[in-house]
Amino acid sequence: MLLPHLGSATVEARRAMASVVVQNLNAFLKGETPPNLVNKEVVNVRRPGFRVD
Repeated sequence: MLLPHLGSATVEARRAMASVVVQNLNAFLKGETPPNLVNKEVVNVRRPGFRVD
């Protein structure tokens, strides 16, 4: 029996995932491109960060 998704259930893996989320949110809030953004073409449509119009 194979359980491929079980590898992400370790404390270390969950901490690493949380760290990636924090890095991405920090970049977004600073108006920077998140480092792990998958579909980078969206940056051409809308810059990261919240608009204050």
